[in-house]
Amino acid sequence: MSWTPKQAFNWRDLGGLPTKQGGRVRAGRIFRSDTLQELDYSDAHWLAEEVGLRTVIDLRLEGEVVREGRGPLENHSEVRHVNAPLFSVDPSIPGTAVPLITPEMLVPHYLGFLTVSRDAFAIIAEVLATEGLPAVVHCAAGKDRTGVVVAVILDAINVQREAIIADYVRSRETYPLVHARLLRLESYGKYLDKQPPGVQDSSPETMSGFLDGLNSEYGSGDEYLQSIGVSKDTLEGLRSSLITD
Repeated sequence: MSWTPKQAFNWRDLGGLPTKQGGRVRAGRIFRSDTLQELDYSDAHWLAEEVGLRTVIDLRLEGEVVREGRGPLENHSEVRHVNAPLFSVDPSIPGTAVPLITPEMLVPHYLGFLTVSRDAFAIIAEVLATEGLPAVVHCAAGKDRTGVVVAVILDAINVQREAIIADYVRSRETYPLVHARLLRLESYGKYLDKQPPGVQDSSPETMSGFLDGLNSEYGSGDEYLQSIGVSKDTLEGLRSSLITD
């Protein structure tokens, strides 16, 4: 699907990504995005009524959701909002949605999500596998938290490693627009300029390093999800819903 909501700059359909077995991710079933809070009403209507969007998986922290809002999709009763906040450190430790890290810390930061946010990953897999599609996964920029969740799901359904990395790198294309918006939003603006510039990049080395860590520690996205309690039947349902020959 080539259509993109006007105010979701980092929106894309994951349809068409190739699997290791020669299949493809089904078009129009799973999307990824930056924040949806500034969608206009016509785009929200299109997503709910024409795309048939049924689930918004929101990875933002509770404070982000309260301060920034969900946008007009919240007015569509047929669209379910699932808040599955992703933490890379103990959530009891005070912090912000903008981590003060260096580029060298990105991969450990991403891997930290797998340890600290197991419940969120389990919820996401269950929702996607049980009548949650079509769905969109999003955070604020649609790069880090969304990038990690999407990578785990894609790896679990056997999407090719090179395709997962290439999809992550695509966030470079729209990040200037995303960054400009985040600078004026309460939850992010006063923190972003404290980050070294490389933290805001979507380099192939970062996603490659994350996938190396995922596979080294757990074996695969499939095995990671099983290790946190997602059943084989759920994962098989996820693959059958998202993959076409």
